[in-house]
Amino acid sequence: MMLTRLRHAKEISPARAIAGLVARFSQVATVCVAILGVTGIYQALVEVADWTNLIDTWYGLTLLFKLILLVPLLGFAALNLLLVKRRLAQAIVAPDEEKAIQPWYHVVRQSVSSEIIFVTIALVVTGALTSLPPGRDAFGSGLIARGEAADLRIILVTDPGQPGMNTFNIYLRNGIGLPVANAEKVALIFTAVEHEMGKTEAVADNVGTGHYVAQGGYVSMYATWRAEVLVRRLGQDDVRATLTLPMGPITDQSNSGLSLGYLLRFFLGLDIILGGIIVLYRAQRLSRVRRWIGRIAAISGLLVLGLGFATIVNTLISTAYSTGAQRDQVVVDPALLSRGKQIYQANCASCHGDSGRGDGPSGVTLKPPPANLQVHLQAGNHSDRQIFEWISKGISDTAMPAFNDRLTPTEIGYVLNYILTFAQ
Repeated sequence: MMLTRLRHAKEISPARAIAGLVARFSQVATVCVAILGVTGIYQALVEVADWTNLIDTWYGLTLLFKLILLVPLLGFAALNLLLVKRRLAQAIVAPDEEKAIQPWYHVVRQSVSSEIIFVTIALVVTGALTSLPPGRDAFGSGLIARGEAADLRIILVTDPGQPGMNTFNIYLRNGIGLPVANAEKVALIFTAVEHEMGKTEAVADNVGTGHYVAQGGYVSMYATWRAEVLVRRLGQDDVRATLTLPMGPITDQSNSGLSLGYLLRFFLGLDIILGGIIVLYRAQRLSRVRRWIGRIAAISGLLVLGLGFATIVNTLISTAYSTGAQRDQVVVDPALLSRGKQIYQANCASCHGDSGRGDGPSGVTLKPPPANLQVHLQAGNHSDRQIFEWISKGISDTAMPAFNDRLTPTEIGYVLNYILTFAQ
């Protein structure tokens, strides 16, 4: 609209006005593209987390489509910046500036019209992104393993990803990323690499849209587990893929220094400071055109610089605080240990052993063998509530029985209080 009004303006030279408008807009657009690029990369790192989520989640696929839309937009911007801007500058010094500017005026109008179309589509796609769960949350917070076999892409999510009761979510995708919901059978066959524990099989239920779920205590101890995924479909050969599940103790991350999140925030602060410097530099040039515009740009640049420094300072303070923080240690009540030990010896020691190593006389022939409580109950590996539930309700697909029919909740609490000492 502005280009059309300038083309028919009477009080000023249309050629000079259009050339000046395109030149000034190119300067502002360059700063905006730089800021959008930095913030977009940071947002993608936060929301997607793992690059494989770009192809395994609807959020990632939608984001890829948005990125594809940016390619022609950047192409039109490069055309205006590198070619049209220069030709317009040459046209205004030509003997007949109106005639010289005519072809480039049409180029500008066509490129601007095309940019409006692509920007509109990008805004619609951005609106769709806000209604989708971020890629980092699409599969929950469990242990994620991915694999490919034949025409299938397989995603296995083990939640919570620790020995004991787990929920196994299997997601099946075809070659173009669409869900495969017609599998007659989806099963997991578990084996432990470091221990001879035989094989256990779990058949998953089809819950729709290429999502299959199994639940049970099939991974019963810390080890490197292999989960062979079996997919059976009508009229097709079985598909098998072996995925690795490294089941290790949860380590204390409080002293790990700068985590990925802190690094991202630190570099975001640096990028914001860089953007502020660019805005201040441009403010000097804008002040030559209009002093008030230059002042607004300078104030904006200072605010951006302040935001960048505040982000870095906040990150450093948060890092120092988390580095100095220590994990709370489990506190046991010595007065209850004696009673807890009596109950443990009468009900648990035959399988788990006197010291909780899983070497009791009755546990030698069990498959899977009893858990080594000295490993499982390290401080912070499992919550007290989770351990209480395992003692009360048992663990399915293992020899661990439910004790809620022979022990009162108080007695289970005594046992819990006692076995927590094994972690020390």
